[in-house]
Amino acid sequence: MQATLVRACKNNELKQAKSAIDKGANVALPDDSDVENMPMHIAACFGATHVICLLHEHGAELEPKNAKKRTPLQIAERVGEQGSISVLTALIEGKPVTLDGDADDDADDAEPATADPPPPTADAQPSTDAEPITEAMGKLSTEAEVAGTALPATAVD
Repeated sequence: MQATLVRACKNNELKQAKSAIDKGANVALPDDSDVENMPMHIAACFGATHVICLLHEHGAELEPKNAKKRTPLQIAERVGEQGSISVLTALIEGKPVTLDGDADDDADDAEPATADPPPPTADAQPSTDAEPITEAMGKLSTEAEVAGTALPATAVD
């Protein structure tokens, strides 16, 4: 059941996550990688906002640290998962979270209704071509970290 929960955390599969928890999957059990991520870390990394809320409802800590001393919020910030950042920040602050959309689909665009991104400033500069590549490399290195896979040293920031 633990593998089903981990898979649901990666894919924002709310029904599968709930079923796994109901059948005994542990929301506080770290994965078997060297990084020892909890389900909350994994859900945060992959933007599984609905699953983050479910894990919280079932007693998962919001700020556990993995073997690299990173919290789920820190991982979400590293990979730029705005939905995860908004949901985790609201939950940590004790604020209610209402999610738009439906889980159990590709929820990368599921944003919490309680968090609107700030509008761009008038002096915002366009990004260079290198910025998206750097961001993508950072996301790859963190996703590999969450999956317990080592990347070549050149790909890690």
